[in-house]
Amino acid sequence: MGNKTDHDIKRKAWLAVFLLCAVFWVIVGLIVYYFLRPATHF
Repeated sequence: MGNKTDHDIKRKAWLAVFLLCAVFWVIVGLIVYYFLRPATHF
């Protein structure tokens, strides 16, 4: 039973890390797009 809960916690931890990475890259992409957009207009 303890092994199952540990595996579930590890799976949730990986899911949280994956979601955090996805959100981080989306924010980075938006920042890069926001800073490069005015440069293209010049």
